[in-house]
Amino acid sequence: MNPEAPGTAVGAASLGGARPSRPRSIVAFLVGAGLLVAAGWVVARQGEVLNGAWESIRSAPPLLMVAAMGLPLVNFALVSVSFWLLMRREGRVSLLEMTCLIGAAWLLNFMPMRPGLVGRIAYHRAVNGIPVARSVRVTLVGLAAAGGAALTTLLIAAALGAGASGSAWAAALSAPVLAAGAVTGVLKGAGSPRWVYGATFVLRYLDTLVWALRYWVLFALVGSPIEFGGAVAVGAVAQAAMLIPLVGNGLGIREWAAGLTAGALPAGVFDPRGAPAAVGLAADLVNRAIEIAVAVPVGVASSLWLASRIRSRRPA
Repeated sequence: MNPEAPGTAVGAASLGGARPSRPRSIVAFLVGAGLLVAAGWVVARQGEVLNGAWESIRSAPPLLMVAAMGLPLVNFALVSVSFWLLMRREGRVSLLEMTCLIGAAWLLNFMPMRPGLVGRIAYHRAVNGIPVARSVRVTLVGLAAAGGAALTTLLIAAALGAGASGSAWAAALSAPVLAAGAVTGVLKGAGSPRWVYGATFVLRYLDTLVWALRYWVLFALVGSPIEFGGAVAVGAVAQAAMLIPLVGNGLGIREWAAGLTAGALPAGVFDPRGAPAAVGLAADLVNRAIEIAVAVPVGVASSLWLASRIRSRRPA
């Protein structure tokens, strides 16, 4: 999950001046929806992939299903804390408040016009008294941290290769956390406010690693287990694809990014049931279904809490 990243670069920039173009946003949404339908059509035509994935999901261990449903919540928590650290410097925003704003945005950004982003910035202005320009700046910093984290992971995946040993992956993937954490500690100890940027990068980098773990679980769930190195590559590319300012939550784009990356992995990284790209598409379609199933209750509960907070601040 990356509720604030996908599609927000264009939206955030437009909030600083002209309003977002409604026709352009609707066309972009229709393109993303078309890509999603096309992904489903490709998987449906690959009978071996579809049947194998369905049978594997039906017989999957309960722990695997719990992980598939629970890991999006870990992403949700990491993104929420990262934005809270950035936004609390601009005004009085509680962690619960920021978490609910991200939760509501997660669900609303599945719709055209990215109402989650616009609503969050409008809320900060109306309730927290934070100017639009500052909210936009925080959004762009969050985007930069997410992009830097995805790029770092991609570079590590390219340098090691998907077939590297587990110890090599553990050492390489932990190095950025240790380095950024050390810099953050030094800056905070020196009283510099810039420590927040280092902490934000660490959180978004951990978010990227959780995405890799999600894909490792998802490929096992559809009956085509993948080496963790391959899951890192798929997760990093999927995260990068979600930063493309076309549609909210990377609808359609992320599925094809995951599928094409899986199809490009070297032999031996995973043993697909059918065409590798179709297996990758199937894994991320399952990912999308699980994500929506989790985002709906989170988004509804978050929206209800925010609505009650807004009502409580209105004068009698």
